[in-house]
Amino acid sequence: MNPLILNLGESTLFKGYTIGELERVFSSIHYRMEKYPSGCLVRSRGSVHDELLILLDGSAVAEMQDQSGKVIRVEKLEAPAVLGSAFLFSSDQEFPVDLVADVNGSTFLLMSRESVLRLCRDEEKFLSNLLRDIGDRINLLADKLFMLTLGTIKQRLANYLLKLHRSNGKCFELDMTREALAGFFGVARPSLSRVFSELVDTGAITTKGRRVEIISVEKLVSILNLGR
Repeated sequence: MNPLILNLGESTLFKGYTIGELERVFSSIHYRMEKYPSGCLVRSRGSVHDELLILLDGSAVAEMQDQSGKVIRVEKLEAPAVLGSAFLFSSDQEFPVDLVADVNGSTFLLMSRESVLRLCRDEEKFLSNLLRDIGDRINLLADKLFMLTLGTIKQRLANYLLKLHRSNGKCFELDMTREALAGFFGVARPSLSRVFSELVDTGAITTKGRRVEIISVEKLVSILNLGR
């Protein structure tokens, strides 16, 4: 068995699995491995999506291209990560984005839809983890859609920080890097950094690395409500 598989206990899909349980699961199903060098197209948007992809090693970038040819980074993925869990069971079975191996290259484990369904039938823990992963993806998509309704980067950042504040209190760490956050917002990283600085200057927040402290919820709410 590929030793990378034993790292899957850190993934959302196999959370709670011991090394012994992982060995048992992967000795009973069919799977295969694919490795891609930096910059290589792993999957193209619209291609047939009939296998579950799990990023085992390295990183990858999910991108979309608009009609003008502008490439929009949807998400940067770091191993271990599950890709396309919800779309695997859609009626059209099309991959929703272009998936490109990042600078470190990418190694993927692929399981057929039949193997995934078999695990759902035989492994209650796997089924629970899969449903949770799909639910989390839907929540992320809903957040992304809401972000698109906000007119400015400052409003998007204020909304994001308020959401983390509701979940974690006034002090917390960002749940993604600033580079990943810029991609999530669909903006350049320098633009996002400027907005962080502006929020610090106005006394709304303080920052130290990825750590943020909310100083004034009211100021963030007023930014979010601008133009509404």
